Amino acid sequence: MGQFAVSVRLTGPTGRSEEAELLVDTGAFHVVLPCELAERLDLVAARWRRVRTAGGETATWPMAEVRLAIGDNEVTTPCLIAPSGPGSLGSFGLEGLFLGVDPVNKRLVPIESPYL
Repeated sequence: MGQFAVSVRLTGPTGRSEEAELLVDTGAFHVVLPCELAERLDLVAARWRRVRTAGGETATWPMAEVRLAIGDNEVTTPCLIAPSGPGSLGSFGLEGLFLGVDPVNKRLVPIESPYL
């Protein structure tokens, strides 16, 4: 599909907020944030999850909750905190925002809920 980034607003539990660029990764499930960004947002790890990285390595990363906003769409979503690297937006975060991926034009598009 090719990668592309989107601008998002992230807000932590204390109200600290920051604009960031996240890579859209439809092969991933969760939002992933680098630890430096998570620290600036005052994210608090509620649990730890075993993950397999894109390089095939297995690791255990902290997981927290973050408020994610793109435009007028907002959702509180779990996020994994990576030791480093770029942040990414996986399918769980996209679906929570009712957004899908237009891979040809490399953009996010609104989707309808199938449960209405």
